Amino acid sequence: MLVLSKPKKYLIFSLWLWFWLYIPAFMLYVFSMIEWMQSAKHGHDSEQVFLSSFAIVFVVHFATIISVLAQCIFYIWHIITKNPALSQNGKVLWALVMFMFNTFVIPIYWWMYIRTAPETQEELEAMRSTHDIAQTFS
Repeated sequence: MLVLSKPKKYLIFSLWLWFWLYIPAFMLYVFSMIEWMQSAKHGHDSEQVFLSSFAIVFVVHFATIISVLAQCIFYIWHIITKNPALSQNGKVLWALVMFMFNTFVIPIYWWMYIRTAPETQEELEAMRSTHDIAQTFS
């Protein structure tokens, strides 16, 4: 099991939030640029403004895409290798669902497994010893 501090857990979650905040902002940018280009007189300045803003948005858009891919890889890696709470069938199901519907499933998985994961090595050891004792008596 992966030990993550509370700030790291919320940083991971904020990457998911960024995606959902970025999408409406990107759509607003695209529609506003379409409207602006139609209403503006097409001179050298308007083209320069469009190209410079497009370059910034392109970099942010590319970074957002890489962020979503990195999150998908991280969560599938966490599901398969770092989550002992899941059975083999559960791991396969979660990994498949995460791959197909990642931006919709991330908050559910984060809430169920990342948020509740131990934050220190001591908590991890206590969890393991409790789990070992529970297996002994079952």
